[in-house]
Amino acid sequence: MGTRLRETYRRLTSDEPYPAVSADLMKLTWMRYMAGLQSPAPSNERRFQRAVSRVRYAAQADLRNQWTYVARCYAFRRLIQEIGFEGFREWLTQESGPDVMVFNDAVLAAVATVPLRGGTDARFVKVEFLAAVKKIASEKQ
Repeated sequence: MGTRLRETYRRLTSDEPYPAVSADLMKLTWMRYMAGLQSPAPSNERRFQRAVSRVRYAAQADLRNQWTYVARCYAFRRLIQEIGFEGFREWLTQESGPDVMVFNDAVLAAVATVPLRGGTDARFVKVEFLAAVKKIASEKQ
């Protein structure tokens, strides 16, 4: 087993936190993740595999943390499912069409930097995450 694979396996099976990653690359990987989930596939498992491979491809600039980007995308998606888009209403902006909503850059910066515990069931702590988004949004203004 290669060094990078060994390190990734250790991180996935321990409670060690995932490292913070680049906010710009996180934004790109999040878009690729969602595009992969929305692409037509014969099963949900295959759709998830496509999303993961798209994230890993987009994160090639940061090879050491490819799986960190995957874990952060997955944890953010779970947080959205838990809170719902109503919880993010103040950080959503409407784009070109009536049904197109985009997250503020502060939200994706928080996805990239907020501590995320390792392990196979990685999740963001809702209160910490929303506080970090508010702090980042106020700093960017």
